[in-house]
Amino acid sequence: MIYELKDRAKAAPLFAGMEDSMIASCLQGMMDSKIYVTDPEHPKSALAHLADFAFLAGAPDRALVAEGKPQGFVVMVPPDEAWAQLIEDCFPGVERWTRYAIKKDTTFDRENLERLAASLPAGYEMRRIDGDLYDKCLAEPLFTDGVCHFGSKETYLEQGRGFAVVKDGAPVSMASSYTVYREGIEIEIDTLESERRKGLATAVGARLILSCLDDNLYPSWDAANMDSVRLAEKLGYAFSHEYYCYGIEETNSTIHQEDTMDKKTLMENLAQALQEKDCFNGAWLYAEKGEIVSKGAIGFRDPGDTLPITEDTIFQLASVSKTFTGAATLLVVRQGKLSLEDRITKYFPELTAYEGVTVRHLLNHTSGIPDYFDDADWFIDLWKKEQRVPGNDEILRFLQETKAKPYFAPGEGLRYSNTGYNLLALLVERLSGVPYEEFLQRNIFEPAGMTATRCCHIRRDGVPFENYAQATVFENGRWVADVDSEEDGDVVAFDGLNGDDYVFTNIFDMLKWDRALREGKVLTLEEQQLAYTPGKLNNGEDAVYDAEDGLGYGLGWAVGREEELGLVVSHSGGMPGVSTWFERFIDADRVLVILSNRDYRDVRAYLGYWNGMEAIVRDKEPEPIVSIEDIAVKDPDKSKWESYCGKYEHPEDADFIVDEVFLKDGELHVNAIDDDGDDMTFRLYPLGENEFGRKGGMLKLTFGENCLTIDDKTCKKL
Repeated sequence: MIYELKDRAKAAPLFAGMEDSMIASCLQGMMDSKIYVTDPEHPKSALAHLADFAFLAGAPDRALVAEGKPQGFVVMVPPDEAWAQLIEDCFPGVERWTRYAIKKDTTFDRENLERLAASLPAGYEMRRIDGDLYDKCLAEPLFTDGVCHFGSKETYLEQGRGFAVVKDGAPVSMASSYTVYREGIEIEIDTLESERRKGLATAVGARLILSCLDDNLYPSWDAANMDSVRLAEKLGYAFSHEYYCYGIEETNSTIHQEDTMDKKTLMENLAQALQEKDCFNGAWLYAEKGEIVSKGAIGFRDPGDTLPITEDTIFQLASVSKTFTGAATLLVVRQGKLSLEDRITKYFPELTAYEGVTVRHLLNHTSGIPDYFDDADWFIDLWKKEQRVPGNDEILRFLQETKAKPYFAPGEGLRYSNTGYNLLALLVERLSGVPYEEFLQRNIFEPAGMTATRCCHIRRDGVPFENYAQATVFENGRWVADVDSEEDGDVVAFDGLNGDDYVFTNIFDMLKWDRALREGKVLTLEEQQLAYTPGKLNNGEDAVYDAEDGLGYGLGWAVGREEELGLVVSHSGGMPGVSTWFERFIDADRVLVILSNRDYRDVRAYLGYWNGMEAIVRDKEPEPIVSIEDIAVKDPDKSKWESYCGKYEHPEDADFIVDEVFLKDGELHVNAIDDDGDDMTFRLYPLGENEFGRKGGMLKLTFGENCLTIDDKTCKKL
């Protein structure tokens, strides 16, 4: 079995005498380096991996070669012929390459380097690689290798260094840190074919070497060919010796394959377990570095269980749609038609009640503008009386007619508001001059290659998809479409809105959305950095979106940071019969998508599934899924149950009120009022002598002498 070595000092003796700077990086734990061994306690051999290189050391070990090779293209460097033979045995037909080691003890002639750095031809400019040049280098395939191995632009600008020769605003030659170690860097130099033989590589290489010397860092050099050797010698280096290596294109690696298969199986088992204990009805996809690790689909896309869900089935995204609204807003900002600091009254002068609210406030939910669901009857009444679905532009009329008071002054708090995103969609539409749906199609979905994705209004205009998963709720003991529901059928009244919902897609297009962002096809890296920066309150404190998970809210994304996986951005979505989750691990390059079209009846089981998926993504074993039936007391003593029945007082500050407890068919039931003021009835399940829970939530009820405690609030029996 292959293990990642945590205590890297144990591998140091194996690499003794090997001077390559990338080995030093691995031993020092720099960048995204890894060291793999077959014996983590007493390693006798090791594989050190960083960027495109894998260095072998110690006693030849077939498992390290055959099973330890990292995914993707790798230059594997054997220390001797025995290791080389193993590589050739494990990868038949692999080509042996020659590389050229450069001495690591160069004493540089600064005066000569200064002269070379200043020798640019007319029309060319030497510039340090900043955020803008980083993006341009990353976008140019020849220059990508010089900047891409740091994981993010932020990390490169913090840890790396580089210079570019610029012509007409574009880099034509660059010298950069391919990798870094504590004492220096490994140099990468490239020049566009059309710009070679002009001394550009010499000049930019000299400039980077001088930068290293200024900061007491050694600029290490390793040559892939004799042209590189000659350039190194021109800059003052001395050739040391030839060595051989292998460029391995084969991507199947048992170490990753085993991990991948484990995650694949674990995720499939979780979905099946939820299906058996409650009702998983949807599709999921999990990918690492753009490669799908696990995907699947279970259940039906219609209430009658006649149309199976497939992996390409289309789902409503609900609030995950806000990730597109945030991106659309930033695109309009890029066009110069809008500023994040613009007050919305500049564009909506009728909204005088919300003076001081900016575009940024709308994006990160610090505007204080109330959510339209607080006064949902306005939309429902209009829909019923006028026999039409209100359009998104009528959100302005809604705010004026309801005179909805702000939750707080702009920037004084954070409270989630769908209304803010309706206003953002309206801004995008008015300032771009095209319908919001069309703007998303042209500027986001098409550039991202999201061919299955649409922003549309299926309850108002009809379903444009052949493979759509109908939002489905459980009502009166059976599954019904949301539009046919007695309780949730008024969802049609909101179907004309935009910005907060109403993007429809599948799991594969959500992976494309992740890759399009990562590759800068829609938003630049600077724009994404804005989007992934949590909002602040007026007092300078972080605006907290989810205190339990330590999340803030950026521009269309919940934002968090984890010790092991770094920056994580996400969004959830929910409507009657719709539950969605989209989570992107920016630094670790992982993505999780879960799309569902049926309500979950057992909240414990659903949370067990969700927590299990989150564990697997983080390389941890999931806990078993537990339903309310699993933990309910079997054959309970019901002798006191009748004494629990009756009416109970309504505490003024309670979010959830138990109005009455009664017996039905030998089981305790409750008439309750939820935090939205809606009536509900549910069965109680015995969890102890006098403790009960319910299927549709995590609420715990404890009966006492003529009283009932709901979580931490006690209510007297009337």
